[in-house]
Amino acid sequence: MKEDQIHVESSIFIAYCFDLICCYVFNIVPFSRCRKSSDIATHHLPILLFIQPLLLPALMEWVWLDPIYFNIIRKSPLGHVFAYKLTTAAALGFTSSLNEAIMCFQRAELNLQGRLYLEEGESNDDSVHLKLVSSTKGTRINIFTGKYMQLFELCYKIYIFALCPVFSIKAMFQADYIFIQTQMNNTGIDDGSGSGLSFTGISLAYITSPYMLRSIIYRIFMIILYPSMAKKAYLRTKRLLSEKVKK
Repeated sequence: MKEDQIHVESSIFIAYCFDLICCYVFNIVPFSRCRKSSDIATHHLPILLFIQPLLLPALMEWVWLDPIYFNIIRKSPLGHVFAYKLTTAAALGFTSSLNEAIMCFQRAELNLQGRLYLEEGESNDDSVHLKLVSSTKGTRINIFTGKYMQLFELCYKIYIFALCPVFSIKAMFQADYIFIQTQMNNTGIDDGSGSGLSFTGISLAYITSPYMLRSIIYRIFMIILYPSMAKKAYLRTKRLLSEKVKK
């Protein structure tokens, strides 16, 4: 389980850092659907600065920084389920990597075609008033920028921004239940009373555990960003299906 977490988190760290280097060092926006570097930074920086660092105590086994997490993992009968639910929640959130890879390939094709965007129009809000365009300039490679691949990409966006957060948040709430149960049953850190933690004690234990704090921030992150992203993907899909791409 730990090895899987390290693999997933390190891959995301490298990929996100590379995206930001492209944006702010080479002045290249690597994603076809993004028009500004800030569009990418808004998504990547909260994960790199606030979500991933909170996992370090668990990965590095710094027990002194997250004693409650390690007590549950090592002492509770449900410790393995607890770890599985938290890992599942993170894995579901990072399934967007395929979507980002497709957008990188689309960006490469757009450059060869002499185009900047998959959709062009006068509005700065790329969720409305845009039309699909086809270029007559440059090399016409139409694998990832073709209509069917765009349709797959947009449907996948709807999946990762609308469905994955539901299952991810569900897994985190299931982990919350195990956390609360272990604390009430006195199988985690005890408050000295010999009868488990009170509600206040459980709340304090929750927010002082880096791993559990990470799950709170992750939920807030998804609730704030993902609904608007899902809506944009839906509008783009609807527009793609209703318009003919000029050949």
